[in-house]
Amino acid sequence: MTRVALLLFFVMPVIACSSSDPDVADAQVDADGGAAKDAGADAGVPFDAGGEPDAGGTPDAGEAEGEGSSKGQGGIACASTGSVSTGGVSYSYCVASVAGVELKIVEPTGTADKPLKLAVYLHGDGAGPYNSGLAIKKHAPWTTTQGILYVAARAPNACAWWLRPSYTTCDGETPVPESALDDEGENAQALAEAIDVLRAGWDIADSPVLFGGSSGGSIFLAASFYPLFGDRFPGGYALSCGGDAPWAGELAWDGTDPALVGETKLFFTYGDKDFVVPDVLEALSFYEAEGIPTDVKVVPETVAAGTSHCGNVGGSYSYDQIGRVQEVWSGYLGE
Repeated sequence: MTRVALLLFFVMPVIACSSSDPDVADAQVDADGGAAKDAGADAGVPFDAGGEPDAGGTPDAGEAEGEGSSKGQGGIACASTGSVSTGGVSYSYCVASVAGVELKIVEPTGTADKPLKLAVYLHGDGAGPYNSGLAIKKHAPWTTTQGILYVAARAPNACAWWLRPSYTTCDGETPVPESALDDEGENAQALAEAIDVLRAGWDIADSPVLFGGSSGGSIFLAASFYPLFGDRFPGGYALSCGGDAPWAGELAWDGTDPALVGETKLFFTYGDKDFVVPDVLEALSFYEAEGIPTDVKVVPETVAAGTSHCGNVGGSYSYDQIGRVQEVWSGYLGE
């Protein structure tokens, strides 16, 4: 995405990251009555009662890719807990913060002693599906039955993954200065640190890791996180309605080395009238030239080019962009 286009992206009318869920739109904040029940939560209680919480360190350097799993244990200390309900089932989550990234963590059921897979979802601008619990509603019914530790992660500035942690003017109206773009990878470093702490708290398979993003979360994954840390975290990247070529113009590691690419595949989903289309095409051009495996799903839409976003076509929805993340994950794993 060009710098000018990226800055305009944030101040467009609030159609960004809308959801086909009739109860909780993606732009809503704390609309779900089942969102975090912080009052009375016991801060510091480990979410996983199976052992003592880890002190927050990262796995040993010897836990190299290909050795199986992180061998972590003890869970992570929860600042609070909460739950959401969908389909008559309640899903509990732990709220914790690591390196400025707030996490909502949902453990799977019936995993016995085998390593877990890790799935991380990154919200779009405004953090609506994170704050409301909608992301958990969409994803937890599947992840909890698949041996997957599910994590919805909130950007350090609490609103946008592609903006620096220090930029907190996230009203969707104030013009964003070019200097606010997180082109130095502060958020990418913070997310990598959070994943390391999760791996220390649970026995998590080295690969594949499942990543999913909406809008600005997808832009961040394609333009910042994967270029910097894709060799460390190979897996399935479900990128809904967003993407861009690396902001640095290149990968920080050798993308032509199959051993570093590993099991990675980048899945791009977008409506054909979405205003992010030019930038997604730039991402595809870069990654295909690099030899990184990609997959593309384009959804036909019935409005003028550049006037839809995340499936929102004049208030109706051409596809469920949050649900699409789970669909990609499931297909990637062959479920």
